[in-house]
Amino acid sequence: TEILNEGAGTTKFEVGILRPGFIRATVDGDLAFHMVSDGVNLSWFEPNSNSYGVLKSAPTIDGAVDIVKSHLSFGFPVGDILANEAYARNIRSDTAVTYAGTAQVGGHAVDHVKLESPRATVDLFVDQESHLLHKLVLTTKDSKKPYHYEVAFASWDLNAGLTPPDFVFHKPAGAERIDPPADAAAKKRVE
Repeated sequence: TEILNEGAGTTKFEVGILRPGFIRATVDGDLAFHMVSDGVNLSWFEPNSNSYGVLKSAPTIDGAVDIVKSHLSFGFPVGDILANEAYARNIRSDTAVTYAGTAQVGGHAVDHVKLESPRATVDLFVDQESHLLHKLVLTTKDSKKPYHYEVAFASWDLNAGLTPPDFVFHKPAGAERIDPPADAAAKKRVE
């Protein structure tokens, strides 16, 4: 999967989940990291600084995504759409959901669904054959710091055969343990 950030190039990532509480992600590029939550601990490794950290996690994917948002300066890739309650997390009473028709994305016939709120516009492109998300485009409407990114899902493996041992964090040799930045949540609120 790729995140195509406006002005920041392309970042490739891979995410694996095992419901209800196991989630992992590997992100390459300038902001590279590897993160794992096993429902007890949330651990991450940042290869660019050769550092890692551990926090108490939550027993659900939703809880792990929330912990990352509130305690770390980076986010879990597409965490909100992989959450157990994705619709409830992302659709509020002021969100209009409309069917915008069909399109071609990367040679695939897709249905285009648009979610519009005062805060952001989200365009979802759902593959007509597999009914899986093919592309997501998010544009915020924040006048101080608007944000735009696109996620192109390269592949889905719904039968990956993941088991709990696939979500064990192995401390990298020689890596320095760090505590999460105490001001990460406050910094994110200010930005």
